[in-house]
Amino acid sequence: IASYIEGQFTNLTNTAVYSYFDRDVHWTDQTIQADDRLFIGIDFNIGACFCLVVIRRGEDFHVVAEHAPKDTPDVVRFLSETYPDHLAAGNLVVIPDAASKQRSTTNAKESDLSLLRKGGFVVKVQSANPAIEDRVNAINVLLRANKLRIHSTCRYLTKAMEQQIYAKNGKPEKGTGGITDISGPVDALGYAISYLAPLRRYQTGGSSFRIY
Repeated sequence: IASYIEGQFTNLTNTAVYSYFDRDVHWTDQTIQADDRLFIGIDFNIGACFCLVVIRRGEDFHVVAEHAPKDTPDVVRFLSETYPDHLAAGNLVVIPDAASKQRSTTNAKESDLSLLRKGGFVVKVQSANPAIEDRVNAINVLLRANKLRIHSTCRYLTKAMEQQIYAKNGKPEKGTGGITDISGPVDALGYAISYLAPLRRYQTGGSSFRIY
């Protein structure tokens, strides 16, 4: 019904990665305010670098915008021009793919991470990316707790949340790059959420999480 009658993006095949997501539940009408601290998860790819803008309202996380500049220099230019006041106030925090320390989306010798720092952003990058399973679980924990909400204008992210499935190797399916890459938006969100609300593991066994 959702797919054929209502025209919604719907997974019609295998097990959905984000099975807890429901666009009728996990929606937001929040907008960016002047004093907000913007957390932007970034997944670098040739042709489309997905940037997911997250703001906090109490203990809830709201994805209020998505962008897909073509490469890293375009990311720096676009974010600087779109959020100049937040950048000037030190309230534009980018959380990129950890591999950006060695990689570049252009033919330049400079890494993606170096370009972000030269752009004046507050850069939060881990020594290595969290495991894919941890990124997925961090998002699903917030979805189950109804603490993650997505604006209706984030159509690529919404499509990915509804349609990404597990591939035969047991990992979330990967796209081939570009604006239609189903893995790009959720990867970008995963980097942000893994930083903002990481799963905490303990040697004694079990796991927990704390939003801080």
